[in-house]
Amino acid sequence: MTAAGVYALFSLSGGILVLLALMLLLALAVIIERGWYFSYAARAAGPESAAAPDAERAALSAYAERRAGAPEGEFARFALTQLDTPPDVLTQSLEQRVLATLPNLDRGLWILDTTVTLAPLFGLLGSIIGMIHTFNLLGGRAAGIGAAGATSGIANALIATGAGLLVAIIAVIGLNIYNNRVREIVRRMDTVKLAALTIARREQQPPAETTSPHVVNATRTVHAN
Repeated sequence: MTAAGVYALFSLSGGILVLLALMLLLALAVIIERGWYFSYAARAAGPESAAAPDAERAALSAYAERRAGAPEGEFARFALTQLDTPPDVLTQSLEQRVLATLPNLDRGLWILDTTVTLAPLFGLLGSIIGMIHTFNLLGGRAAGIGAAGATSGIANALIATGAGLLVAIIAVIGLNIYNNRVREIVRRMDTVKLAALTIARREQQPPAETTSPHVVNATRTVHAN
């Protein structure tokens, strides 16, 4: 297709194809950037990233060292610094840390979500604009417009719908993949939180009261008498 044909196709959609092209570029940029981020996080987590840490301070420290640079590793490192706080305060601190980490995990995913919703609608709008333009030409009986020309105009108008669906499909694939990655990382952070709370409760639990042997012997003597 020549440059003039491409320009005519873009004009037929009322400029919607240009907008869809920009949305596609933006979606691809987000997909590539998030792909690089999650790939780095996966490499930092290592091959045993699915393994949960044991509820021991040393095990949690080793978990943080093995996954240094990964979100769950940084979360474990933070949890280690908070183990001496009361369990209720520790719970609140860890939950706030998870919430503070989420914006970095799902950064830009709202763009993919918006693209999935709007791209098909913009494509449909472009097709409607193209059909209106074609029917106006038919109604005015423009020179050279016959049945073949009308069919070609309608077919070109439908390209916008196909383009919108294509952009949405690309965006929804990336969105689903990265949403699953975010959920998996949050799940690992939850296991770290449970391990940290178990450690804190065990270490801060007051020692069980023991009865002195002398008191026991005295009690037995009294009962014997």
